[in-house]
Amino acid sequence: MSEWWSGTTLSLYVKKDEYNKYYGKEHGYLIMNHSYEIDWLMGWQFCDGLGVLGNCKAYAKKAIQYMPPIGWMWKFSEFVFLERSFEKDKEIIKTQISELCDYPDPVWLLMTPEGTRYTPTKHEASLKFAKEKNLPLLKHHLTPRTRGFTTSLQYFSNTIYAAYRLDSSSSWKDPSKKDKEIIKTQISELCDYPDPVWLLMTPEGTRYTPTKHEASLKFAKEKNLPLLKHHLTPRTRGFTTSLQYFRGKIPAIYNIQLAFERNSKPPPTLLSLLYGKPVHAHLYIQRIPVEDVPEDEAEASKWLHDLFVVKDKMQDSFLNTGDFFTESGVERIESFQVPPRVYSLINTLGWAILTLTPMLYYLIGLLFSGRLLHLTIGGAILAAFYILLQKSIGITQISQGSSYGTEKK
Repeated sequence: MSEWWSGTTLSLYVKKDEYNKYYGKEHGYLIMNHSYEIDWLMGWQFCDGLGVLGNCKAYAKKAIQYMPPIGWMWKFSEFVFLERSFEKDKEIIKTQISELCDYPDPVWLLMTPEGTRYTPTKHEASLKFAKEKNLPLLKHHLTPRTRGFTTSLQYFSNTIYAAYRLDSSSSWKDPSKKDKEIIKTQISELCDYPDPVWLLMTPEGTRYTPTKHEASLKFAKEKNLPLLKHHLTPRTRGFTTSLQYFRGKIPAIYNIQLAFERNSKPPPTLLSLLYGKPVHAHLYIQRIPVEDVPEDEAEASKWLHDLFVVKDKMQDSFLNTGDFFTESGVERIESFQVPPRVYSLINTLGWAILTLTPMLYYLIGLLFSGRLLHLTIGGAILAAFYILLQKSIGITQISQGSSYGTEKK
């Protein structure tokens, strides 16, 4: 939809030698900011360009798995669904990372350490927390939650060799014991995949909104953590928990920073893409070997907070100048674009014809049968599709986001 329907393009800021050597050829743990309504879709477009979209997984809140059709699709694709309670999530992380790391093909796992999407309210709470914990104060990010990251590291250290840094935004509640088990189980499974697997995490924990950002700043101040301007304070426990389970299995962490031009027209929303309006995304990606991340949980948490300080500087630089590097002090990398894959278009059209043709045939038969019962059933089916479409759009909208990250629980 983003490439072939709307004509959306990505400018990638990646070291070309690393791109040719590693990208799409190894398991990866992706750390991304969670600031935009379509940040997940831009991640998909990037992964599809590398041919690893089918092996891309992400941490997501448990409620999403019940939302058709995206939630069901993610569930069947072995995404890691967490309850935002560390005691519960620890086992989930362990199990799923172990499974992912056993894939025979490369797998990329995405994490947004902020734990929620950036909003001003969450940012304020994040700053308050950062100050209380003596953590860096971030301008454009929430203070990252490090325990999910450090927990994951334990389970992929001998399989995933590097981390890739991306960017988008979120907040700060620690994973539960149940979530810890989920992390443990699923990471163990993912790391057994024979192909490369990428696992995405957004450490902020929720999407950035002004309200969540305000709460995040407040929290960061209370905890003496860095005050972020464009991100929520990251939740570190999911990160540190994940670290336990992928050390030795996942070779790299990919730090990803996503940005759109300030007040870009059309706006970067799902509705823009559905209307066929193209947007242009900028994606900075940094590959970080897992061995560069400290094994000690406290040190790994600090490492994640420091990473978000750099990410915040990059986001501020981009919003001020339209460039990641001018004001951030980060080494400049020239951008390039990857053309869309024809195979993905053929695959999408093929499945659409295979599934929609019989559905439309029977639906038209119901609507034009001349019987009131059949007409009612056909109308109900159309209404159900419309409601599901609106629900799917609604869960991507920042205005409809959860209150997670606006208050301490």
